[in-house]
Parts: sequence; structure tokens; C-alpha cells
Amino acid sequence: GNAIDIPLAKALMEAAIQCDEDTDIRCVVLTGAGRMFCAGGDITSFAEAGDAIPSYLKEITSYLHMAISRLSRMPKPMVTLLNGAAAGAGVSLGILGDIALATRSARFTMAYTAIGLSPDGGATWLLPKLIGMRRAQEMALLNKRISAEEAAEIGLITRMVEDDALAAEGQAVAEVLA
Repeated sequence: GNAIDIPLAKALMEAAIQCDEDTDIRCVVLTGAGRMFCAGGDITSFAEAGDAIPSYLKEITSYLHMAISRLSRMPKPMVTLLNGAAAGAGVSLGILGDIALATRSARFTMAYTAIGLSPDGGATWLLPKLIGMRRAQEMALLNKRISAEEAAEIGLITRMVEDDALAAEGQAVAEVLA
């Protein structure tokens, strides 16, 4: 599910720096491998941290927030291709794109309060700007699940595409932007 643990967060940060710094890159495309865009934080790795969880969370969020900061501030457009569910920090990454395309089967949920955490990844700043304060509060506090169709209607994503058309549609958008 592309769940974010420390190695993945660090790799994402390194990729974000490379995308930002490499002058040959003219457009960045972010998608998930497999059936899910991103399940958010790797809860198993959180549990395995045991008593060291406070420092674990500081480290993982430092890498994640550095990646998100770089991706959001780079002077290049970014396209996010949401190929399935996005939860927690996966929502933050998915909505970060200048153009965000999601498959019909995509679903969105903040998921944080279900595990006793508060949202991270810039979601509390970006969500209200995209969908309004009240919808953002409902999504974050009640873990409301949003379908791709509703996400497109409320402005959470740019638009929904058929599942089998995501890669081609994303490629076409990236070529125009590049």
C-alpha cells in the first residue's frame, strides 16, 4: 500500500530534492505502485518503534515534510496520479499536485483520528484551501471517506478518469506541462 516508513520518507525527500534541483526535469509526476496510491504512515513500523515512538515520528515527519515542502515550492509543475486509495499522509501527497487525477476507484480518507493522531503532511493547510474549512474539518475529524467522484465535485482533485486511462491521461498532461 506504499505505506510510509522512515526509509520511504527519506527516499521521497531525496527524490524531491533531485526533482527540484535537476534542470532537465520540467514536470514531475507522482503516483503509487500497485493497487493503492498511498496508505499513509506505516502503522506497523510505528508500533515496532515501541517506547521510541516520539523520536520515530519526529524523524519520519521531518523527511516527509521536507519532501512536501520541496515538491510544493519547486518551480516545476507536478501531476499526481492517484491510482487507488489515499489515506492519511497519502491524501497530503495526492492533493499536492498542480493537477491531481484520480481513478474512478480511488478513495480518500484522512484516517488520523482513528489512530489517535493529528493530520500532518500539510493537509491542515491545503485541504481548507481546496475544499473549504467545514468539509476539511469533517474529513479530518470524522475520517469521512470521499469517493473519486465526490473528490472531483468538491475540488479535492482536478478530475476523475477511468482506472485504465490514468497512465495515458497523466502522460498527456505531463507532456503539455513540460
